[in-house]
Amino acid sequence: AKGVAGMAYGAKVVPVRGPYTAVVLERHGITNFAVLGCPSNFIHPARDLGARILRRWRERREMLAYAPTFYSYTAEVELAILRAFEGRIAEIVAQDPEEAVAIARGERSPALEEYLAAKAGFLSRLEGAERRQAVRMMRAYFGADAWMESYLRFDGVIGTRIHGINLGWQAGRAAMVVSYDLRTEELADTMGVPMVKASTVRQDTIEAQFDERVEACAATYDARRAVLAAGMAEVMRANGLTPGAT
Repeated sequence: AKGVAGMAYGAKVVPVRGPYTAVVLERHGITNFAVLGCPSNFIHPARDLGARILRRWRERREMLAYAPTFYSYTAEVELAILRAFEGRIAEIVAQDPEEAVAIARGERSPALEEYLAAKAGFLSRLEGAERRQAVRMMRAYFGADAWMESYLRFDGVIGTRIHGINLGWQAGRAAMVVSYDLRTEELADTMGVPMVKASTVRQDTIEAQFDERVEACAATYDARRAVLAAGMAEVMRANGLTPGAT
């Protein structure tokens, strides 16, 4: 909401996800913002998180979690990801839509069967035993702590859901988001989390892209995160809050 003199109501400074969001706000006359990414970027307490992730990734990369959207317009790229890491994906996280979450919880109904058959994105392109296996791997989480705890079982996380990927990174695991829109792209870029555009992904190249982006981003992540954390602390103080000491 816009207040007087181009200020957003209720806050002296508003943290925003990235430069694209900043441009949109400026078009509406709002200028009291700071580009800082998502606060979830600061969950893990280690200041050398990127370095830790890289060391672990170089030693082990056997089992992955997958965080897809289940959208029809991402079905092709999400199926390519599934095929590329076939045999190593051990969990499929259902964050949204509601039908996918319900299936992950074990619910079944004619409406959900119809969703699986025709409206579940890449899942609808699978058939028979392959689809049943994918459904058995689906999980839904209703709290960040449980979600991150589950990620500790894996060596990496990949998918099209930025927060599913970022929580993997905050759990200390290599992770890469495949971006299909500017909102995802700007957030990953701001935080320094590994990202590739969906338009560049092919089944035979995605694994190499994953490795390259983890190597490149982990090397610069910790310094970038320290700057963002300082900025977030400044925003909190400007708004009358006291940041933690970590």
